[in-house]
Amino acid sequence: MNYTCEKVLHSKYRFYLSFENSLCKDYITEKFWARLASDSHLLPVAIGGLSQQEYDDVAPPNSYIHAYNFTSLDHLGRYLKMLMTNDTAYNRYHEWRASYRVETSGSMYKETACKLCQLAHTGTKIPAQNNLDSWYSPRTTCRSHSMLPASGFSLFHEIKTVCLFKIHSCNFRVDHSFATSYISSQFNFVYLIDSLIISS
Repeated sequence: MNYTCEKVLHSKYRFYLSFENSLCKDYITEKFWARLASDSHLLPVAIGGLSQQEYDDVAPPNSYIHAYNFTSLDHLGRYLKMLMTNDTAYNRYHEWRASYRVETSGSMYKETACKLCQLAHTGTKIPAQNNLDSWYSPRTTCRSHSMLPASGFSLFHEIKTVCLFKIHSCNFRVDHSFATSYISSQFNFVYLIDSLIISS
């Protein structure tokens, strides 16, 4: 993400929608990690993996919100709205920063490669997978967005996939025919989400 855009987002918003394109076991990408690694303090709202446990296993404690914990878009939206007005509750999601640091730089990848080499040379027994296709195949390790706990979350994914980001800009255009009203203008995604899911 462009640094200027990140600064603008941080100055105005509290959340970043870290929704994965594919819902596969242990599939967590830069959409999630970049937010934790940045100084912007945008709180990731995640949709990904087959369960929240996959995120809990690798992320700092209480560092994100997972949409699987909510029964509907309205439920999630009301919780986010509460956090927007309750600094104490919102700041609890950033307490981990006093004890942890998330790195996404090139040095992290080098360290990971070194750890793999160390494992290979220490004689550590690692279970062998003779058939990679059966071990990690979209048919067995992924699910569709329509199978999310709350069926309304498929709308979230549709919104996400039709947003066309402009390079080096915080604005983007939405052009979707699935909505009852046709939208084709410049506006902010947070406003779009707010207008679609926060119903009073």
